Amino acid sequence: MNEWDYDNLMFLINISEDVFQDWIEQADNDDVAYALELFKKHRDMMALREIYLRDEITDFSDAKLALTKFRK
Repeated sequence: MNEWDYDNLMFLINISEDVFQDWIEQADNDDVAYALELFKKHRDMMALREIYLRDEITDFSDAKLALTKFRK
């Protein structure tokens, strides 16, 4: 998601019910489809973050090996 999309998502998430009502009244089908796509992308990003947070990694050998080339 680029910065433009993120800003639009934050607008939609943070607006009041009255402002949302005003937005929805002037929005066309493309606007609504775009907003729904932003919400879907956000949902997917949050689900992925949850997976990473719940992942209990105990073997860091591959990561350590990959980082050795940057430590020289």
